Amino acid sequence: MSRRAGPGLGETLISVQRDSYANALPGDWLLIVMAGPHVGQIFPLIRSKPITVIGRGDDVDVQILDGEVSRRHAAIRFDAERQTFLVSDLRSRNGTRVNKDSCESERPLALGDKIKLGTHNVLRASSGVEAEAIYAQRMYDAVLRDALTSVFNRRYFDERIDNETAFAKRHGEALSLLILDIDHFKAVNDTFGHQTGDAMLQHFAQIVQEQVRVEDVVARYGGEEFAVICRLTDEVHAAILGERLRAATESSPLPHADGPLAVTVSIGIAGLPSADIATASKLIACADSALYAAKHGGRNRVTLYGSLPPAR
Repeated sequence: MSRRAGPGLGETLISVQRDSYANALPGDWLLIVMAGPHVGQIFPLIRSKPITVIGRGDDVDVQILDGEVSRRHAAIRFDAERQTFLVSDLRSRNGTRVNKDSCESERPLALGDKIKLGTHNVLRASSGVEAEAIYAQRMYDAVLRDALTSVFNRRYFDERIDNETAFAKRHGEALSLLILDIDHFKAVNDTFGHQTGDAMLQHFAQIVQEQVRVEDVVARYGGEEFAVICRLTDEVHAAILGERLRAATESSPLPHADGPLAVTVSIGIAGLPSADIATASKLIACADSALYAAKHGGRNRVTLYGSLPPAR
């Protein structure tokens, strides 16, 4: 299964959210995810847009990656005559509710209304000037983002890899995990100090975010290790991304007062479908095994779990 190119290859999901949020007009509304795997994310409801589709498919406007959400689950449109947004269910498998009422036909949406998709995904209609919307965005950044590098943190990664693995297994779709480790990072800290080490982490995080798709999840896994979760991507196609990341890192030294500092990365990759990977913890362990092989094979290389010797 091939990788699907997403819009804006140099952008992260949060930057897309911020741009959309900033461009919303005074009369436009926002959808704040209050519960579910994307809690805290904010999506704009634009009056001039004919229809906003909510679902888990790649062609929707508000994507909620949860097994209870249909590919095209619900829709919201702005009624110019009534000057309000209207919400309707798109014959979803698990239904759409507004507050406590089933949404069997198109109905008006009011500020403060909660749209429930299935049993545990809740989106709240809010105004862009509401303190709650601003607070939700700040909390989303503070709780789920790594303070130094601005990529997702380990807490978010742990929750997301569980959801993504379960989803991929349930629907028979491909999923790959890349674990990246900056080579000789301790030596950088010991030689040039922790400030330079921090600058290298920020530098590397930026390189990674410039190479991945919008829908890929980049997280700081721990210390100098990062992880990338790639939906609809098997090991073979993940290796293409891995090599691109490796090459981009090698060709982008860190600027430093004493001269550019070389940066290289070792990458381990594991993916679904795989007969011996049934859980998220196993997927992580397999990617980690591949990373171990890359480090001990000379560093600055990409290693696939599927290419390791049978005795594992």
